[in-house]
Amino acid sequence: MFGFDSVSRMTFMRCLPKTYSFLIKELGAVVMKGYNIVGDGTPAALLPILTGYTEIELPESRRGHAGAETVDQYPWIWNQLKDNGYVTQWAEDMQSVGTFQYRLKGFRDPPVDHYGRPFYLFAERINTLKQLCFGSITRLQAMFTWIRNFFDMYPHQPKFSYLFHSYYSHNSNDRLPYADNELLTFLQMMQAHGYLDDTMLIIMADHGARFSALRRTYQGKLEERLPFMSIRMPPKFQAQYPTIMKNLRLNSHRLTTPFDLHETFQHLFQFHARAPYESKSNRSFSLFELVPENRTCAQADVDQHWCACLDWHDILVNTSIIQQYGRAVVDFLNNNNWVWNKKYACDLDYSSSMKILG
Repeated sequence: MFGFDSVSRMTFMRCLPKTYSFLIKELGAVVMKGYNIVGDGTPAALLPILTGYTEIELPESRRGHAGAETVDQYPWIWNQLKDNGYVTQWAEDMQSVGTFQYRLKGFRDPPVDHYGRPFYLFAERINTLKQLCFGSITRLQAMFTWIRNFFDMYPHQPKFSYLFHSYYSHNSNDRLPYADNELLTFLQMMQAHGYLDDTMLIIMADHGARFSALRRTYQGKLEERLPFMSIRMPPKFQAQYPTIMKNLRLNSHRLTTPFDLHETFQHLFQFHARAPYESKSNRSFSLFELVPENRTCAQADVDQHWCACLDWHDILVNTSIIQQYGRAVVDFLNNNNWVWNKKYACDLDYSSSMKILG
C-alpha cells in the first residue's frame, strides 16, 4: 500500500496523468470511483482501514483526555498479519502532524517490524533547509528505495508495506505533479523486476484537499469526500478468479468506504476457506463480493455531512427555523470569542451576518 495526503481521484488524474495511465493501461488497476470518506482528516481515513473501527469506537487515546492511553491497544491489521507470518512495514514522512501522534498519544512500542518514525524524526532534526529532499534524492524517492529494500530483504516471506507521503500535497496540491515521474518510474521498476507478480498493489489517498480555494466550491466539496483509491491484483489472481475481478470492477462504480477495504483484508485471511465469505459487519463488504448497487450512506455508516451522494440546495434565510439556528450560531461564536479573547473580542452582529448570507 502507498498513500498520499489530500489527493482526490480527480486531482490524481489531473496531477499524475502518466502514473494514472500506467496504472490503468499497463497494470490493470481498478480505480474505486465511489470510494467515500467516513470522517474528517487522516485518522478518520486510516483507522477504519487498519483497525476496522472509527476513532470514537476505539479506546480513548486523545491527548489531554482522562484515561487516555497509547494507540498500541488498537486492533491493528498488522498484528493479524504478523500472526499469519507476514513481515510488516509502516512509515509516514511528516512527523509534525503524525497520523497517530498529532492528536493521539502515539505508539509506546514499534507497531511493525520496520517502523519509519525514528528515522524521520532524526532526519527532520538535521535536514532543515531542503524539506523535500534527503541529500541528493527527494523524500518520495527515499520512500520508494526503502520499499525496494524491504522486498529484497524478504524475497520469500509474505510482506505488508504501507508508506504514506505528505510533503508534496499536505496543504496544497501545487507540488504534487513532481511525484508523477517518480511514482511512474518506481512502478515500472517494480513491474520489471517481478515484485508485482504476486503482490496486491494499493495506491490511495486519505481524502481530497481540505484547505484549497477549490475546497470552497461544490466541486471541491465532492473531491474532499472522494479520495483516490486503486487496487491492482496480481496477474495470476486475475486469471484464476474472474468472478472476483468482475465483482471488484462492478464495485468500482458503487459506494465503497475504508471499512470495505478492511473487510477485504479479512476476506484474504480466510480466502481458502471452503465456506463463502460473510462480512462481519453490516456496514462493510469485502470488495471481492458484490456491493449492493442501491447501498446508501446510512447503510455504509457514512455521516450525512460526508456523503457525496447528497444534493445541496439553497435555503431561504428568513424562515423561522433558519433564524433560530442562525442566532444560536452567532451566540456560540460570541461566547467563545469572549472566553478566549476578552480584551479584544468584538461581538458578531446577527443582522449583519444574515445580510451576508442573504
